[in-house]
Amino acid sequence: MGVSLEKVFDMSIVKPGSTVICRIDINSPIKKQGDEVIILDDTRFRSHKKTIEQLIDNSNRVVLLAHQGRPGREDFVSLRPHAELFSEILELDVKFVDDILGTKAINAIKNLGQGEILLLDNVRLLEFEYQNKAPEEHAKSPLVKTLSKYADFFVLDGFAVAHRAHASVVGFAPVLPSAAGLLMEKEIMNLDRIRKQASEYTLIFGGAKLSDAVKYIQKFLESGKTDRILLTGLVALAFHMVKGLKIPSQTKELILDRLGNKGIEKIRALAKSDKIVLPLDYGVEVNGTRKNISVDKINEVDAPAKDIGPATIEYYLDLIRDRDAILIKGPAGVIEDEKFAWGSKTLLEKLFRMNKFIMFFGGHLVSVLGEIDESIKRGKYFVSTGGGAAVEYLLKGTLAGLEALKLSYRIFANRV
Repeated sequence: MGVSLEKVFDMSIVKPGSTVICRIDINSPIKKQGDEVIILDDTRFRSHKKTIEQLIDNSNRVVLLAHQGRPGREDFVSLRPHAELFSEILELDVKFVDDILGTKAINAIKNLGQGEILLLDNVRLLEFEYQNKAPEEHAKSPLVKTLSKYADFFVLDGFAVAHRAHASVVGFAPVLPSAAGLLMEKEIMNLDRIRKQASEYTLIFGGAKLSDAVKYIQKFLESGKTDRILLTGLVALAFHMVKGLKIPSQTKELILDRLGNKGIEKIRALAKSDKIVLPLDYGVEVNGTRKNISVDKINEVDAPAKDIGPATIEYYLDLIRDRDAILIKGPAGVIEDEKFAWGSKTLLEKLFRMNKFIMFFGGHLVSVLGEIDESIKRGKYFVSTGGGAAVEYLLKGTLAGLEALKLSYRIFANRV
């Protein structure tokens, strides 16, 4: 039996005064200052605000599950600072306990009052959490078996992690009546809008997150669902490098450091595709000033390329003139420097003036949006909170988390 999205989007199944486990995604860039952890971007926190507020208005006891980083990485930290930031954003006390399955966590859940919120610690402290398994298998995990005893419903609002078949994402669906949160619904509705508009997608990929870009480019090329992938930023320089463009040694070392030999070989293979489009010119810094130089002359200047140039912008706009929707990730240049934020800002402004709908796969490029006049944007854009999940949904039309919610509906439809 097929289950429509409208069925899994129905948060009204959550009864007033009940206890709800809500999986969110507040995994964010951080920096450490001694023992202090500073969260650098609160976008994901704010994206969950409406869902949590609706649950609180429903007098629910809300138990939040989330992760930060991965074991072995510098950003793998406790969620205590996340609870503090959430308290500020929600203007409510978000309780925190440095436990997930033990006595402290269980007692904290039991002691929750109606309309109160509790954030448990980083679920990736549990080794089994990030194993990819079917919902029925994860339902047998200690996480689900323990916490489901103290909850009545499950809400999945962490769109950015919904493509992962992890225990906290899919494991509660077989044992608790489950629904998608408001952020999940908003993300899927906007992605469906793009899926209906186009059978092929035009993408603009830039920025300095090379491994992400390589992964997404590879997926789109393998899917056959892209007509062109226009490159900017460090991503473009990496592709130009493997094609023989001479770039400054400092830039070359940065690319090699971020990708390694295997990553370079992947780019070398991807660069053979005729769907990959590279810049015609770059903005470089010469004696503290910006200079636009064509690609065929860039080897004459020993200066790092920090932006795309005007010829590239006009070339790219001409290529996408017949497209209604554009998918974009990553800035075109070093946007921290006003001289080299020009390419990103100009490209976006011209896309909006061409009446294009732009979907952003999160990232630093979003910060440029605030500098563009609202009368130009006219609301014709959507900022996704999850690049990987957005790509997965565009290409496959579903996510592991959505399939788990459909399973839950089939199990509990006649019981709630």
